[in-house]
Amino acid sequence: MIQNSSLVKGQTLISTGELFQLGFFSLNDSSANGSLGIWYCNLTPQEATEDKIVWSTGTRSTELNSARLQLLESGNLVLNNSNSILWQSFDHPDSQTYLPGMKFGFVNQTNTSRRQVSWENSRDPSPGDYIQMIRAQPIPDFITLNRSAKYHRGGLWNEYASISLPPMASSARPKFVSNENETYFTVNYMSSPTPVLLRSVLYANGVVQNWILDRGGKGEWQLMWSVPENECDEYNRCGRNSVCTWNYYTVNCDCMEGFIKIAENGSEAGCQREKPLNCSSNQFSKVQNLKMPDPENATARGNMSLDDCKNLCLKDCS
Repeated sequence: MIQNSSLVKGQTLISTGELFQLGFFSLNDSSANGSLGIWYCNLTPQEATEDKIVWSTGTRSTELNSARLQLLESGNLVLNNSNSILWQSFDHPDSQTYLPGMKFGFVNQTNTSRRQVSWENSRDPSPGDYIQMIRAQPIPDFITLNRSAKYHRGGLWNEYASISLPPMASSARPKFVSNENETYFTVNYMSSPTPVLLRSVLYANGVVQNWILDRGGKGEWQLMWSVPENECDEYNRCGRNSVCTWNYYTVNCDCMEGFIKIAENGSEAGCQREKPLNCSSNQFSKVQNLKMPDPENATARGNMSLDDCKNLCLKDCS
């Protein structure tokens, strides 16, 4: 689209390879309201395959006479002129659907977050209660919030993947970048054109699902994984210093070795040490299949060996 051209209901802007299209849609036939979204050309607009409500790029340029709006094969909507990109939708996700190529994280310079925001419900694409984001802190991690309450933690990055999230498809490569300007997670297809399509969706109930479509197959989206996986995957389900075990239908909450259960306001609130902490006599024990502790109040110490980390902890009981 070039200057002075327009897009009205019933018309769409289609990417070069006819993979994505941009247009107006309504999920409620009786509603006079419409939304502007991006969806796959071979799919009818539905929950989890659109972007966001009507918006303005808010750009200002002295070269708008040469500006054009282009929908790329990645699903990225780009406003550019002859010299540079003026605006692109992948820099402003805030939608419920994450696509490969998007940056998911935060920008230090502008103090802005690139995140996923759920819909209000399956028929209303206005912002809902759940947000998935990377927290801007010394040790960043993936977290889903229900309004302001922590609902699910995806865990820390270990140079290859988030240690508490299932792996991505073999046809895509995840990447985590953190520097003084920005911190973000992104996924890129390993070949072009890609034999598969991927999307990650944050639903109105707080569940995040990863979907894959084999472009040479039946054209049906297949579910790869879903989180939270069960009640134990929810944030702080059993309280502090405890181990949550999911037994298909029930949750068992047990204290770690050396801890006993405590109650607050008549209900279980986790566990506390059976004896006071003594750094001169305490040792470390290995506990498997748990998430790392919440790093919100942790201090980043840089690269060090496991033994160096142990010695540092034993010298500082706090």
